[in-house]
Amino acid sequence: PGKDLRKLELVEPYARRFRELYAAGEDLSPALRGVQLMLEDFRISVFAPELGAASRVSTSDLEAQFALLEAPRG
Repeated sequence: PGKDLRKLELVEPYARRFRELYAAGEDLSPALRGVQLMLEDFRISVFAPELGAASRVSTSDLEAQFALLEAPRG
């Protein structure tokens, strides 16, 4: 259980950010859908790397994509 909890602590901040963007009225735009797919691949790589994710996703990749989505528009 401790090992899974540490893995969850790595994934959950990104899952929360995704849920917040989606709940804030951000429609499932192609950019947000892309982050969702990245997050799924990241989750697989953390919890079940033996399955092999469709693409390699790092925390810095996720940070960069969230920064684009969370940037002020104007």
